[in-house]
This record gives sequence, C-alpha cells and structure tokens, in this order.
Amino acid sequence: MKKVFAILLVAALLLSLGACGKKRPDWTPETNPPETAATEKKAEKETEAKETENKEYVKFDVLYEVAADGKAEVVGYSGEGNQISIQSTYEGYDVVRIADSAFAGCEMLEDVIMWANIEEIGDSAFKGCTELTEFSVPSETVWIGNHAFEECTKLESLYLWGDPDIGEYAFANCVSLEDVSLGSDTKNVGAHAFEGCTGMENLYIWGAEIIGDYAFAGCTGIESLSFPSDVLSIGNHAFDGCAALSSVYVWGNDTAIGADAFANCPKLSNPPAARGTVLACTSAGKQGSKETEPPATSQPQALSGIRPEFKEAMDSYEAWMDEYCEFMKKYKANPTDLSLLQEYATMLQKYNEMSKTFTDWKDSELSDEELAYYMEVANRVTQKLLQVS
Repeated sequence: MKKVFAILLVAALLLSLGACGKKRPDWTPETNPPETAATEKKAEKETEAKETENKEYVKFDVLYEVAADGKAEVVGYSGEGNQISIQSTYEGYDVVRIADSAFAGCEMLEDVIMWANIEEIGDSAFKGCTELTEFSVPSETVWIGNHAFEECTKLESLYLWGDPDIGEYAFANCVSLEDVSLGSDTKNVGAHAFEGCTGMENLYIWGAEIIGDYAFAGCTGIESLSFPSDVLSIGNHAFDGCAALSSVYVWGNDTAIGADAFANCPKLSNPPAARGTVLACTSAGKQGSKETEPPATSQPQALSGIRPEFKEAMDSYEAWMDEYCEFMKKYKANPTDLSLLQEYATMLQKYNEMSKTFTDWKDSELSDEELAYYMEVANRVTQKLLQVS
C-alpha cells in the first residue's frame, strides 16, 4: 500500500513541475486506437491553430456606463467586427459588470479579450453569440446570469477561474462545450444551467453546494460523476437523460437527491435513489427548499468498504496538495519574492510528515470502494496541478 501512495505523491509533484506547456492526452489506450485517434486529433488541432493564426480580428466599439454605485459596466457595442476588448477602467472607474443582454444575439462575435475584473455577468449577456468559441470567466466573478451564454453553439472552451454562482439556463444548449469544472466555493448551479450540452464529456465537481433541477439534463457525453460531501443537494431530473453515464459516486451521507435525478441513464446500473429535501438555489433572491416528491425513505449512502485510516490518509494528501497549489500560484505571480523560501521550507516539513504517514502503512489490497476513492482524489489533484502548471 505504501508503494501506491509514494508513487502517487511523486507522480503528482513531477506533473506539477513538468506539465507547463503540455496538454492532457485526448485519448487513452483503453478508449481509442492510439495512432488513428492521436493523428486525427493532432491534424485537426494543427488546422485550427493555422486558421486562428491567420485569422484577422476587427474590434467592435464597446460601450460603457457609470452606475450610481460609482462603478462602470459594459452595456453594449457599436459598429461591425468579430472581437471585443473589455478594458479594466472607464473614465477612471473600475469596470466590474457586463449588463443584461449587452452582447445578446451578436452572431459575429468570435473572440473576447478580458482585461477587467468583472464581478457580474448579466442575464443573457452573450446569449446567442453563435460564433463565440471560448470564454474565460475572471476569478473575481461571483455571478453568471440567467441565460448568459445560452445557445452559444460553438462555445468549446469555458475557463472558470473563480467560483461563481451560475444562473438558470446560463449555458443551456451550448452543444460544443466539452469540459466544465465547478469550483469548490461555488454555491449554486441554477436550474437547466447546462441542459442540452450534448458535447460535454467531463464534468468536475469540486464542491458546488446546490445543483438545480435539470441542471445537466441531456448531457449525453458525461460518463462518470463524483459528488464530494460539500454537495448539499442534487435537484430533480438534474442528470436526466445522460445516456453515457455509467458510474456515480455520492460521498456525502446527507446529500439530498431529487426525484428522477438520474432517470433515463441506461448505462447506470444502480442509480442513487431519491432522498431528503432538495434545496432551491439561493442566488438572485431565490430562497427556500422543496420536498422531493415522493419523499424518499432510503438511507443515505455511506462510505462502506473504505477503511477510515485509508480515507484520512487520502484526504490529508489532497489537503497538502491544495497548499502546494496555492504556493505555486503565489510563486508564479512573484518568482523573485525571497519570502516564499520560508513557505517552501514549511512545505518540505509537511512533506516529510506525509512520507512518514505513508511508510507506516502496510501493504494491502484496495477494495473496489477504496480504488474508486483513490481515483477520485488522483483525478482532482491532477486537475488542480494542471491549472497551476
């Protein structure tokens, strides 16, 4: 057992130091023929890169207004083009909001350059921008409005650098969207938020507290899901119609699960049963809760088959890697800061403590549940390291 943990720790550290500039594999030996899949994917990406490199961008004129609170917001655009650049200030005022419907229906918009520390993206702000292919949500953003990116059918890449709450239908029918990662401090994912995102293959949930009704319904490409104990409520029909879904792990004993949350998932042999009281999202003035219909009588899913000492060791490892990632962020922001050396020394001390814990373990076989939890932690840590690399 100790060899497994030692290999995991060393691999993670090597990944964090060497992953910069490298891309995750688009295939695995178990899922695709390597040569064919890799060659086709590489050729496709090279073609896209050449097209992007040779593409000419023409900027729209972005319109701003200063609100009563003394902060500026983006209210629209004028002229013709295919790119916008949102500046950080306007007439000396910080730009912190994108107004409702600011770019709604702008079918020519392909690229957004974001300089502003945007806190709120308004309702329908980019709805129907059918040529938009990627969008980076700043770390300062706390709210993505209802219908904000609905029907952005070419949106492939979504980067959520912070932990924003996500409104109803915010990304509904973004059929090209591939990967979504929900931050550990995200509180609400609104009803129908990602409904109909048929191209979504990977959904990483680090701790969203409330997942609304039909939030991911019809996301036919998702194959596996893991809900950390921070998730308080999974709404009615939240993952209804996820045809490829074959495995679900709900780690919280008290996580409420709505009626038909995993209905019409033909590959899911043992879907989690409805239980508890489903909570309504609290964003945008929405409060309260509703009882699952009918009320569930099943017992909460426990972490059976997982030794407490095993889980404690894995959780300690992940907590330490969180600290390591935070250190890497600070170091990259200011690599000449000599004070970081002291923090690095502290990290080394913790590393030694972790190593001692691992060496105390005796060799043993993992149960199926332990292996699943091991893979969940490994996946989370890998994603975090990729983000800081």
